[in-house]
Amino acid sequence: MTPITNSGTSVCAAISPDGRSVAHVEKKDGMQQLAITDVATNGTSVVVPSDKVEYRGVTFSPDGQYLYFTNTRSEKSETGTLYQVALPGGSPRRIKDWVDSPIAFSPGGDSFTFVRSDLATGEYSLIVAETDGTTERVIVKRGKGERLSLDGPAWSPDGRAIVCGAGSWNKGYHMNLVEVSLTDARERILGDQSWFSVGQVARLGDGSGLIMTARKQPMGPSGLWRIPYPQVRAEEMTTDPADYRGVSASRDTSLVVSVQSQRFTKLWMAPNGDAQQAKAIAPVIGLAFGLNWTTNGKIVFSSMIGDHLNISRIDPDGSNQIQLTVNAGDNYSPATSPDGRYIVFSSYRSGSFNIWRMNAEDGSDLKQLTFGDADSYPSCSADSKWVFYDNQNSSRITTWKVSIDGGDAVKLTDEYARMPVVSADNQFMACRYLIENGVRRGIAIIPVQGGQPVKVLQIPIMLFQRVQWISNDHALSYIDTINGSSNIWSYNLSDGLPKQLTNFRDDQIFAYAWSADNKQLAVERGAEINNVVSLVNQK
Repeated sequence: MTPITNSGTSVCAAISPDGRSVAHVEKKDGMQQLAITDVATNGTSVVVPSDKVEYRGVTFSPDGQYLYFTNTRSEKSETGTLYQVALPGGSPRRIKDWVDSPIAFSPGGDSFTFVRSDLATGEYSLIVAETDGTTERVIVKRGKGERLSLDGPAWSPDGRAIVCGAGSWNKGYHMNLVEVSLTDARERILGDQSWFSVGQVARLGDGSGLIMTARKQPMGPSGLWRIPYPQVRAEEMTTDPADYRGVSASRDTSLVVSVQSQRFTKLWMAPNGDAQQAKAIAPVIGLAFGLNWTTNGKIVFSSMIGDHLNISRIDPDGSNQIQLTVNAGDNYSPATSPDGRYIVFSSYRSGSFNIWRMNAEDGSDLKQLTFGDADSYPSCSADSKWVFYDNQNSSRITTWKVSIDGGDAVKLTDEYARMPVVSADNQFMACRYLIENGVRRGIAIIPVQGGQPVKVLQIPIMLFQRVQWISNDHALSYIDTINGSSNIWSYNLSDGLPKQLTNFRDDQIFAYAWSADNKQLAVERGAEINNVVSLVNQK
């Protein structure tokens, strides 16, 4: 394994057909730019300058003379647009709208395939289009909770079908590698193995098989896999704890590139949110699924312990750390009840994703509250009687509630709404919601009994993180990154004005929680180091 970049800011990458160049996207001052690095000399040149866009993938044309890339302007829409740029450099040319994944060219180079996602309906489409973006053809669709991977499909090794990750909820989330015939749209699952998620798939130019990224366990790392064809026997290429994002192979299949991602974070305490007084109190390992305060001033958070995410409690000075969940699968997204009695959390301990409750003091008195699947992001009502959460097991992600003592769950929304947080007066919940005609996500204020929003807000959202009610329900706080600096901001519900609350000058904020009196801030901060690496593909 050889590093191609060392800045730690890589987003996605692709290797040229001749294996001599690597195209890669880099973050720079809160923006992203497209560059090319020569594999032999390590010389780098910028192809598309920095802009306020988010790249979803980059692909070389079969002759290596062009780069095709998909990006979005998230402040306007979350649907992607495909562009083409001539090499060694030129002005990008818009090819096609509503392209939501990296593209992959057919073996003959006369067409490409991609995946389209409709946020409003929850529908996914696998599409083939001609190289100029015209004459698109829908090969297959998924909906009603069934999904296609947005990380990028590939042509089958024999060129007669499209291969893509496809998944659904059934006692947990499962994805398979699915091959769809181009002649009659018949589908077949490749091999007998399933994964929690299947990422980008790349065709090996010699027709020997495929290479893809995939995650075996919900909270485990995403690794590289080689799929021989037609035997279809998945072979794991990486076993280290790093995440691998995206994959691309040279035409002779000798070189493979991917983005290797590693996260290093700690739990910090900042009195009144003062960055100058912030102190690190504990290391945090794994994905950041939020943290919370108990009513008696302790912090609860999730971190990888062994092979699973577990919930721990710690004092604000870093002392008295206690593990509350032990030997019971993955447990995360802790939220405390305002009366101080319970911690509600998401858990995979039963083989399905459900909401559970435990004693806030020592983790005892375990009780399962939901019994379906795909339940996540619980929070408590202000009177501690209800647990609000979202469910992903349908075409739309919707918000529900269940009694903290258990019982029948109640559906609150029919439209996309997730990560609910209830106001202190118990009147409203703030949820992620589709805005701008369903092409972008923001925040909606919805009555706790459900129904239509009373306000829709253009508040930036961040992966895995909810907003919080502050200032006696007059504002919401959230994470935002401006010019590469990650901080916590507030949104005034009366005048719509944003205000920066913290002044951290480095590292990234992955999760945060204000104490009940808003005087102490617990924050998970650190760095995510992402670099392009190349691997020699030996049979």
